[in-house]
Amino acid sequence: MVECNQLPTLFRTEDLYGSALSTMDESTREILGIHTYYENQWIERGLNIKYMKFHLPVNGNLQEPDVEIELDDYRSYKRPKRSGLITSK
Repeated sequence: MVECNQLPTLFRTEDLYGSALSTMDESTREILGIHTYYENQWIERGLNIKYMKFHLPVNGNLQEPDVEIELDDYRSYKRPKRSGLITSK
């Protein structure tokens, strides 16, 4: 969505709680000290938290890209696959 709509990216990281923390100001680090239930699950499993911050346009419509998004392995503990689609794992 960000690429397709040429939205301005303010911040992007593949490892939010790793090396990216050192590049953030103190107030942002304080906010990131509050982990969500799902973040804790991923962190316990040794998975990185990806994060992207961007601006949305004030006016106009967003275009949805015509791409197939691969399913990932990020499932909550004790939960089945996310859908009954043939493409789901």
